[in-house]
Amino acid sequence: PLLAHVQIGPDGRFTVRALPAGEYRLTARAAGFAPGHWKVTAPVEDLVLRLERGARLDVLLLGPDGAPKPAAWVCVGVEGRALAWNERTGPDGFAHFEDLPAGKAHALPARGGAPMRYDSLQDHATIVLTGGQDARLELHEPGRVSTTFRVRDEDGRPCASLDLTLSVREGWSLH
Repeated sequence: PLLAHVQIGPDGRFTVRALPAGEYRLTARAAGFAPGHWKVTAPVEDLVLRLERGARLDVLLLGPDGAPKPAAWVCVGVEGRALAWNERTGPDGFAHFEDLPAGKAHALPARGGAPMRYDSLQDHATIVLTGGQDARLELHEPGRVSTTFRVRDEDGRPCASLDLTLSVREGWSLH
């Protein structure tokens, strides 16, 4: 739960009064910077927190036919960060992400209009983001195909009762 929302002075200093001693998670957001998160222990005085310049990422989502996909979700995750960012594409097929942290980022199209975790599918594109810089990425949504499998035993008879696992990448599977 939110315990305090404070005003920052012109020198960047702030004080939280009447805070019980203990550990807290502090989050700072400012335009042009990636969100900063720190674990802090109160009481503390003159703790210096540094925000890193954020990166801008424009993702062009192209459908299986190569045409831009409007009104579709795109999800971006940055390695080492617990958060993922989700944006919808505009009429031009672009999703715009502001103030992302620097690092290796993965973008993927979301399925069914709902954003998904970036590490759950193979259909992603990767880019290294640099704070304070703009980047552009093309993301191709692959076409989906139907595939039929037939499983037979060693005598050539159909196996009607079995459990199949189809892996899309080592460690990932669809059941």
